Amino acid sequence: MYQRLSAQTDPYVAFRISDTLTAEEFAQIADTLETEIGSQGKLKMLVEFDHMKFPPPGVMWEDLKFVYRHASDFERFAVLGDKKWEKWWADIANKMFDTECRFFDAEERDQAWEWIKH
Repeated sequence: MYQRLSAQTDPYVAFRISDTLTAEEFAQIADTLETEIGSQGKLKMLVEFDHMKFPPPGVMWEDLKFVYRHASDFERFAVLGDKKWEKWWADIANKMFDTECRFFDAEERDQAWEWIKH
């Protein structure tokens, strides 16, 4: 399940993802991001993982393909979470994106938001 945390007028895009993300939900997020990239250019993005379970292999594969296609379309990317695999995901994204991707522990929520807004 996911929830958009940012308004369309914000200079960044933010989502909270909790429990399990389905392939359909991932496709909806990807469509939203592609629309935002088309209208704004490079994006600043924050993803807050809230008790998220490790995604099914198909969702991970689609995510990696999306990252590959849009590696240069992000200015900043913040990952907020509390699991080792979430930090691992941020580390992989940092190597694949042509931008800075930072992992913030769940307790650093305010710092993640401040970082993405600047």
